[in-house]
Amino acid sequence: MSPLSDSTQIRRNSVLTADVVIEDHSSSSRHEVMMEELDILRVDTNVLPAATAPLPSATSWRHYTIRLLQTGMAQLRSQWKVLLAGQILSFLTATTGAAQATLSFDCHLSAPTLTLGICYACLSLTLFYLVYEENNTTKVMPTTLETASDALEGALKTPSTAPFRFLGIVPLQVHPLSYLPMAIVDVYANYFTVLAFKYTTITSVTLFDALAIPSAMILSRFFLHRHYSPVHLLAVGSCIIGILLNVLEDYEDDKNAGSLTTKSGISLDQIYPHRTQGDTLAVLGGLFMGATNTYGEHAVRKLGGPYEYIGMMSFFAMLICILQTLLIERDDIAAFTRTDVLHGDDACSLATARWLLVGFTVATVTTYLGAARFLQVSDAAFFNLSLLTGDLWSVIFSIVEEGIVPGSLFFIALVFIVSGVIVYEMTEEPSEGPPVSVAMHRKLSNVREDQVEMGSLGTSLMENDEVAGLLPPNA
Repeated sequence: MSPLSDSTQIRRNSVLTADVVIEDHSSSSRHEVMMEELDILRVDTNVLPAATAPLPSATSWRHYTIRLLQTGMAQLRSQWKVLLAGQILSFLTATTGAAQATLSFDCHLSAPTLTLGICYACLSLTLFYLVYEENNTTKVMPTTLETASDALEGALKTPSTAPFRFLGIVPLQVHPLSYLPMAIVDVYANYFTVLAFKYTTITSVTLFDALAIPSAMILSRFFLHRHYSPVHLLAVGSCIIGILLNVLEDYEDDKNAGSLTTKSGISLDQIYPHRTQGDTLAVLGGLFMGATNTYGEHAVRKLGGPYEYIGMMSFFAMLICILQTLLIERDDIAAFTRTDVLHGDDACSLATARWLLVGFTVATVTTYLGAARFLQVSDAAFFNLSLLTGDLWSVIFSIVEEGIVPGSLFFIALVFIVSGVIVYEMTEEPSEGPPVSVAMHRKLSNVREDQVEMGSLGTSLMENDEVAGLLPPNA
């Protein structure tokens, strides 16, 4: 073999070796990246939706159920702090409902925007925390010989990195008007819910607030691009069945007036003659509540954080409440301040009413601050599901304080709702972005395309060498 043949053979082997190395390196790198992303996505073939993993056959349903329960129990153990926080917020929410129901039922106060305006005014004070935080996190510039004279007057501070200023003082990460739509939705979510206590029972209002769950899920699907598994949908379906059963019970009670009585023997129809109207208001409140929780989740995670969201949203909400109170609730406020209206056998004292108002405000403010932190680590649908366990507290309050024992359909509805909450909590957290199956399909397709491209590159190099005469044909 001639030296030229040896050199061409060596070059040909080098090209082939480079081709293999390049292809192996590309495949290895792509494989590592894909495995890392798989780990991030937490793909578990045992709990994948039906779109990505086929349902087990009839003979393996038992094993599938066992695996699902094991996964659910592991999920509950890993998220016990979140679950506990959700139940504390649920108790606080039930407390606000009990205080508001007593104000309406015993104290004859039906001024939703007044009570809410007081709460929003307290929550807006968190804007001062943003100013305090900025002043305490401002960095001190190093002093040099050139700045020695300035340093005598005080340490130089770096300018604020906040892109926006509210009233020239409060540092914000987004434009202040971005929180105005959130404030409008939040005000009327609470307004409809609080006003519903005037026309229907606390148990009905609490149950209808469960509509915040499908509302939050639908908005999260289109607004936050979140994907729910069939198990999530099954859990929500169970909650909706419970809601429909409660609507049916109230409808039957409206048709059969006086079917329920209080502990004093007064017909429930005499106390709440327009329960269907109250149910409608509670439904609207639940739908709006799902929207405000979804927007709140987006704000605390993607915009300015929990304190900026609470402060700015509450500031605009306070202005809305002041305006609406002056327009439509002046007569109710005047009636509330008259001692002869509050005193009597069927009404509470003025002092009791004031303490109830204070309790309602404290519980509401605490709930809002806790919910903002909760939405940083969990989704809006799970937050609303956690609040549904407050129905138990509402039933206890309804029986002990108002003397109203719900009908049998209510307890059946409660079973459906609690079951839905448990099933949802035992399921993996909903994923964001494209479905796992679509994402994996794209990754595998990219790997194949890269492999084909690198193989074509090696073939092209060999053909070019043949044309240049460096490699003999068919060598």
